[in-house]
Amino acid sequence: MDAVGILGRRALDHLCVLSDVLAQAQVPFALIGASALLLHGVPLPRTTRDLDLGVGVDGGLGTIRPILLTAGLSATGIEHRFRWEDGDEIDVLAIDPTANPAHEIALETGDRIQTVGLRETIDHAEPKQIGPCQIFVAPLAMLITVKLCVATNVGRPHDLDDACTALSSYGPNDERRFEIPYDEVEGLDYETSAAFLAGQDASQFLRPETVPLVEGALDLLRADVRLSDRFSSGPERRQLIAAFQQGLIHAREDTTD
Repeated sequence: MDAVGILGRRALDHLCVLSDVLAQAQVPFALIGASALLLHGVPLPRTTRDLDLGVGVDGGLGTIRPILLTAGLSATGIEHRFRWEDGDEIDVLAIDPTANPAHEIALETGDRIQTVGLRETIDHAEPKQIGPCQIFVAPLAMLITVKLCVATNVGRPHDLDDACTALSSYGPNDERRFEIPYDEVEGLDYETSAAFLAGQDASQFLRPETVPLVEGALDLLRADVRLSDRFSSGPERRQLIAAFQQGLIHAREDTTD
């Protein structure tokens, strides 16, 4: 299916407008969320027309807001959500690379949005020619990483669903699955090797200071009741996330040897 069939014509047109506006403003961005997963060919068990954009700019949302309003978007009751004239909405996660901590967004309401891995996701976004314009799309391995970190919030069940679907379908034709040293990685088999490769690939993008935050989130998930034997999908998901974490660890060990 092409991009129009995946995203819909209106959403694609909106992305083209935003791509031009952000390029002119020299603001790096990446399409993230479920729409980005769909563009990577991940067979999500649900359809979505939601758009999520990650941007990196000094000043964060305060800097990007006037740029978005000038592009024809209007503010909504949710600080990071904007609406087009036709009613379509887009969530914009604007990180300030100079902020401390750089892995969360502080909203005017006092709430905070966790953004572990988002900076790397934006930094390594991949240009894709989609229809008449070029859109920067987050790398699949980083989409999975961000989804897994956010999935520690039990109030967001779709993130765990999306991440596990992406892990199980990662690199279906990747010949590296035949080269993995299975005897050196406890519990790893061919069925979970895709998740292992996703972890290895994510490791290439992550900053050293981000790695312990990701591993902490993975530890929390592996102990989460949603991954327990109480749920039919629990054991399989637990194995996928364990394999992803093993891929992260294995890649780091290779770089330090």
